[in-house]
Amino acid sequence: MTASVEFQGKKWSIRTARLAFPIVVAYAKQHRSLTYQDLDNELARLYGTPHKRRLTVYGYALGVIGFAIEKRYGHRVPPANALVIGKYSKRPGDGCDHFLRQYTRSRRSFKNLPRPDQLAVVDAVHEKIFQYSRWDDVLHAFNLESVPDIRPIKGRKRLKRYGKNFSREGESKAHKRLKEYVNRHPEAIDISKKLAPGRKEYVLQSGDKPDVYFPSANPPVGVEVKSRVSNDDDLNRGIYQCVKYRAVLRAEQLEMEKVPNAEAVLVCEARLPVPLREKAQFFGISYFDGVKPN
Repeated sequence: MTASVEFQGKKWSIRTARLAFPIVVAYAKQHRSLTYQDLDNELARLYGTPHKRRLTVYGYALGVIGFAIEKRYGHRVPPANALVIGKYSKRPGDGCDHFLRQYTRSRRSFKNLPRPDQLAVVDAVHEKIFQYSRWDDVLHAFNLESVPDIRPIKGRKRLKRYGKNFSREGESKAHKRLKEYVNRHPEAIDISKKLAPGRKEYVLQSGDKPDVYFPSANPPVGVEVKSRVSNDDDLNRGIYQCVKYRAVLRAEQLEMEKVPNAEAVLVCEARLPVPLREKAQFFGISYFDGVKPN
């Protein structure tokens, strides 16, 4: 099969892009990012290409992929090349700035954003790449074939599963008291006291309502409150609620052409059990436990 014109040529960057694109797609379909080292190893394993001492050289091949997608599909297809990140930086190279800026419709240059905002943009774009379901069609359109396999995911410690025996806390007096305390004392969750009060029961575009929302914080923060009445199942649910709040808040920011850097945090009156602390850390959700309303 002869590759489409975008991937024809004898230049190293074009030849490498032809081989790299199916590898990147394979990772995308497994909802996995990959480092430049991963890409180098996969190319050597699958095609016998020599390893590169300077891994950032792959940015040229990834640029070929990015411009091919942009030229043929515009913003209808997310920039798959952004899935390749530095091992320590956790973000694509500066050469990907154009694609990240175009796809997120940002008015600011990606490389000039503060690091937390850069990582938030990368997370948002990666999620778009993972959600896109027609990568095989894209490869076919470029006359490229899928790779037979990629390296398996390294084993992870299995997280403890919780049930759905929620405490049915609702708006108990304990819940109201803790919610009002956080609303009036954002310093309890490392937000400036000057931003008090926040907005209680703020309605997201999804219809969900964080207990408290601080839109003026940098970044904006939605808060899920769990009082001493909450059992472990309810605390576990609170973590997943934060995952959802963060995703929706960032989607709203994208729609308003803002950096998608919003966060959601869990506030617990009791101490969070160790397995739930590990789960929160696994999902990147900050938690504040042992918070006692005065």
